[in-house]
Amino acid sequence: MYKYSFIISKEIKEVNTGVYCLNWAKIRKAFNELRNDNAQGEYYLTDIVKWARENQHKVLGYIAKDNSEISLKRRATRRSR
Repeated sequence: MYKYSFIISKEIKEVNTGVYCLNWAKIRKAFNELRNDNAQGEYYLTDIVKWARENQHKVLGYIAKDNSEISLKRRATRRSR
């Protein structure tokens, strides 16, 4: 499915549920600097987080106490197949 994800999947200890809160005035420039030079040829929104850190912007993560929000999506995807 993904060309290189299986190599690093065992090392992943955190997941991105895809929710971002951004200050557009501070982060706008990052969108112009996104690159797609990866195996998939895709743009990754997660690169915005890296850009923000490299440019001394505050980056915060939220650790859910209950991962049911994540598993709900997974269950819904299975049912739709």
